[in-house]
Formats: sequence, structure tokens, C-alpha cells
Amino acid sequence: MQNQVVNKKIAEINQIIIDNNDWIEFSIASYDGFKLEIIGSDDLSYYYTISIVLSDVQYISGYSAWHLDLNEQSISIMLYDLDNKPNDLPILWENYYYFQLVNTDLGYKPILIMAKDIEYTYEKRNFKNNH
Repeated sequence: MQNQVVNKKIAEINQIIIDNNDWIEFSIASYDGFKLEIIGSDDLSYYYTISIVLSDVQYISGYSAWHLDLNEQSISIMLYDLDNKPNDLPILWENYYYFQLVNTDLGYKPILIMAKDIEYTYEKRNFKNNH
């Protein structure tokens, strides 16, 4: 049941991104040892439109900022295919997921995160100290 809920949230995130962007920048906004917040928009120097929060994070591998060109890739986030898991990834914990965030620059390496849950908000939020 939980897997269906996570897949539904991932599908919603992907649809929001596809419906509202031709390309999008992502950046890790915060990580407190438990929750990881990733923000994204078409111009992160002024505002963000989506916030993705992964909770109970146990593993992170990848860049702290990346781009996604939706002309090249129509999926921004998915569950990682464990059938093709490299040997250097930690064993997946029970009731956790490997989230794969797609990257269309920086050598195209995906961002991999082992976490227990994912939440998101979609709302334009301006940064206060724009130059």
C-alpha cells in the first residue's frame, strides 16, 4: 500500500513539472540529518515553485544543484530500479525507497537518495534578498 502512495506522489510531482516547465533547475535547499529539501524552478536566482521534501534520509549520492531539460527527459523523479543496482550502493532498508532524480547536465549522472517518504508543495515563493 505504501508503495502505491509513494508512486502516486512521484507521478504528481512529475506531472506538475511537465505541465509548468520546459526546463527546471533544482538545488538542495536544506538538510538537517533527517529531512532533505530540494527546491526547483526555471530561475532559482529569484524564486522557486516546487519544494520536494524527503524524510528519514539515510543515503545521498549526487550533485547539490542540477538541471532538467524536459525536451530531453519527461520524468524528473522515479523510484530507482533495484534490479540494476550497482554494488557500491548500500542495501535498501525495509520500508525505504531509493529515489532517483534525473539530471540532464553535469554528465547526466542521477541523484540517488534513500529515504522513507516524499512530500511536495507547489507554490511560487520569491527569495527575499534578490539582487
